[in-house]
Amino acid sequence: MTFQSTQISDSVWTILEEDIRGCFPISYLIIGDEKEYAFLALLIDTGCGNGNVYHYIKMQNIIRKKMLIVVNTHNHPEQTGGNFHFSTTGRDGLAHLVEDLCASGNDKYYTKLMNSNWHWEVKHLQGPQQ
Repeated sequence: MTFQSTQISDSVWTILEEDIRGCFPISYLIIGDEKEYAFLALLIDTGCGNGNVYHYIKMQNIIRKKMLIVVNTHNHPEQTGGNFHFSTTGRDGLAHLVEDLCASGNDKYYTKLMNSNWHWEVKHLQGPQQ
């Protein structure tokens, strides 16, 4: 899957994910530019997760060595599906400059799986027939 980024101001980018479900979620990347925030970058939503948004951002060389904060607007798969790309596994984790990633443990409704056939649908995609 691919991403497209567009700089919409000096410190804000949109990142469009071309996903297989056709949701085309948009994430926002905000780069701190004031003195007290110059070391920070904020990613709002991580997309569906079909592609690796973390690697895409790193390849664009936008955040450089800034600390990255990931925030989800709400708990739908097209906003949180890419969260696993920011998990901490191994010695340094997949994204060692990610400071923290959490689901709100104080709000049980936030992490509740809704009774829906669409929101958390998993599809089995078959490869080409031989």
